[in-house]
Amino acid sequence: GKINVSLSILALEPRQGPAGGAFLLLVNGSGFSSNTKIFLDGQLCSTSEVRDFSSVTCLVPPSTRPIDTNVDVVAIDGLYTSTFPSP
Repeated sequence: GKINVSLSILALEPRQGPAGGAFLLLVNGSGFSSNTKIFLDGQLCSTSEVRDFSSVTCLVPPSTRPIDTNVDVVAIDGLYTSTFPSP
């Protein structure tokens, strides 16, 4: 049988990173698959590696934004979308 788990982001590690991006982000949640893509403010978080249905690591894209900026982290998998609320 097929199990459907709703797509959700529960936690990010680290919660903040250096200005300029280009660091690894661990996204913990549920419902991830090999098709899951992670976006930060609309920018694709590259070289995503889905470890299992509850965690994904990806490389944060380079950014020119100021250090103290909240970003929206969005997981997209087919028809499902989940946004992690900015703190």
